[in-house]
Amino acid sequence: MPFILSNVAVGIVVMIISYYWYKKQQNVTAFAKLVKEGRNIEEEDSNLQDGNSDDDDTLQPQPAPTKKSKPKTHSATTKKSKNKHQIPSDPHFLRRYGGHSGTVTSFAASPDGQWLATAGTDGQIRVAKVDEAGFNLSAMVKTPGTGVFQDHLSAISWLSSSDNNPTIVGAINKSREIAYYRIRRRKNATAKASGSNSSSQYELIELVKRRFDISSKVDEVNRVDVCLADQSHDSKNNCIILTKTEYDPKRPQLKHPNTVAWNGDDGATSAAAGTVNTNSPGIRLSPDGAFLSGRGGIGAPEAKIFEVRRKKVKGVVEPVFDSISSKGVMTLVPATTGAKVADVAFCGESDNLKLHHVSLGIVGCDDGSVEVWDLDVDYKVGADPRFLASVRLCGGGGVAGEKKVICVAASVAVSSVGNDGQRDGNASLYRIAVATSDSALHLLSYNIETTSLSVDFSIEDSAHKEGVGELQFCPSSGHFLYSTGKNNSKEVFSWKIS
Repeated sequence: MPFILSNVAVGIVVMIISYYWYKKQQNVTAFAKLVKEGRNIEEEDSNLQDGNSDDDDTLQPQPAPTKKSKPKTHSATTKKSKNKHQIPSDPHFLRRYGGHSGTVTSFAASPDGQWLATAGTDGQIRVAKVDEAGFNLSAMVKTPGTGVFQDHLSAISWLSSSDNNPTIVGAINKSREIAYYRIRRRKNATAKASGSNSSSQYELIELVKRRFDISSKVDEVNRVDVCLADQSHDSKNNCIILTKTEYDPKRPQLKHPNTVAWNGDDGATSAAAGTVNTNSPGIRLSPDGAFLSGRGGIGAPEAKIFEVRRKKVKGVVEPVFDSISSKGVMTLVPATTGAKVADVAFCGESDNLKLHHVSLGIVGCDDGSVEVWDLDVDYKVGADPRFLASVRLCGGGGVAGEKKVICVAASVAVSSVGNDGQRDGNASLYRIAVATSDSALHLLSYNIETTSLSVDFSIEDSAHKEGVGELQFCPSSGHFLYSTGKNNSKEVFSWKIS
């Protein structure tokens, strides 16, 4: 009996050994087949870092597998790199401002030209110092009940502040509120070490007590695409904030598709101001705060200009905001028959800069032409703007209309800025930036003494492959231009145009 049991045990052991030997032979055969077919065995295991093993030379992948796997990885990396960090090749390019994981909804340069603020759908508001690479501050938009990354600023602007406290104002998308963010020095900040990054010395905070609700005058569906602060007057005593609901011609039933003026100090709307319907996407405010206009677009045959009225108040040095004219006081109609207004910009000096005050209207048209109009007319007796000059941006074949104007910006060309922060230069020369439908940027100069308008140079590759969405000059000097893409852009570019 013991003999029979021992034989059975030996048989079982032999069967187990035979089974594992058979499975091993199967694995070896399968592995040999994979190598023969030129497949990288390590590619089948996502836990392995690469296909190079130093343990056994015979198990190294064959040349074919290596050649096949690397281009796939390299191609994906290259594509990602291009989308994330594609830098313009033009020598006028200066710097890329990024950091957002979502689309940039708005950007604005500070009145003194030292800061650039950006807002994105990722809920961030970021501030960079223009003359210091690596200086970045950021804050998250916080709205009770919406959670992290659920709300963001849809439009931003800077206040004109004389108390050395740079302050940003923005419209919160979902909560329909106006919020203020200030750059301040940290309480425990030490003296900046030579050559160190000074961003650690500052922080970006929200002035929570100044946040106010605008939902009573803003459509609940479309976003607030403009939040514009009047920078021509001291924000302490005369702060007005202009908001504009996104214009949608397919939904004329919108309750509030209008421009609303708000008291930036307490959030109240002026009873006399009411609302103004500019019938166009976006609005422009002239540098002296005297005129307001729609930005054309959507096949607009004209652009109406409204007057921003102010009045004297006892105890206040500057005239304070009173109202916006309910009807346009001037109308800009393209000089070319049949042309439509694509965009409008104002150009002139604020009174507090103590330079020759000239107010110009710049009209970009859908036929590729750019026009300059004189707004220094007696409009109160019915005088119309006076046409001054125009130039047409054409395609390579010289056919008019091949390049449609998308947006325009304008600034006074200034040689320098003095120690007192005021401009010092020739106020008779004006710069105009134009973005066209081929993603190109064009820099023009207008001389008010000779009434000549000419193209200085063009940047054919702006690297905004989706098209240029917005332009803005540096407010203090006019030497720099900022641009961002039209759709889904996560960055802002700066250009040297002096």
